[in-house]
Amino acid sequence: MVNPFDVMTKFGNPFFQEQAPRFGLSQQDIMRATAALMPAFMYGLRQQAPTSHDWLAMFQPERVQSIDPMQLFFGTKPAVNPIAEQAAMISGINAQILQDFLPVMAETLAKGLGQAAFQPAKAAPAPQADSRKAAEDGGAAWGAMMASMMGLAPEEPEPEPEPELPPDPVEQSVDAFAQMLATSREAQEQHIHTMQSIISRMMGGA
Repeated sequence: MVNPFDVMTKFGNPFFQEQAPRFGLSQQDIMRATAALMPAFMYGLRQQAPTSHDWLAMFQPERVQSIDPMQLFFGTKPAVNPIAEQAAMISGINAQILQDFLPVMAETLAKGLGQAAFQPAKAAPAPQADSRKAAEDGGAAWGAMMASMMGLAPEEPEPEPEPELPPDPVEQSVDAFAQMLATSREAQEQHIHTMQSIISRMMGGA
């Protein structure tokens, strides 16, 4: 099971090392900042893309290249102050630094998710029609995986039920964030719920 944090570290491997001096932080601080902000991106995506089909449309390479990454995740004119302030409370990192870090993280995460969705098709040397089919097949597989991870509505029912339900992405995130931020599980759960409320208010979600 892949989550956005894994995608980000895989496709932006030098990200933490590169950003640390840029923001005057340690590499561990950048990792903590990423972990603290990730719930905002998760819930922003849930608002922006409620189905696996929406995921595929959102991360089309042309769209990723042509749109402001912050708009991709949070819609037009996002109010990032509450996001940064909440992340500062759980991470201990200055809220202004986190506010400046948000667009950088959005760009890296958007590129990583876009590559994860469509890179396999680019790697296959095939005729145009076959390449398009490969893109559709690869994108559909990625969309289904992300739909399961984010608890989104699948575009089509699976032919056979899974023997076990996939792990709850928020449950997995709590464990991962608790390790990254060295905080209690209860504090992490509260952080995730608070961030969900912030995103819901900001984007007009339920």
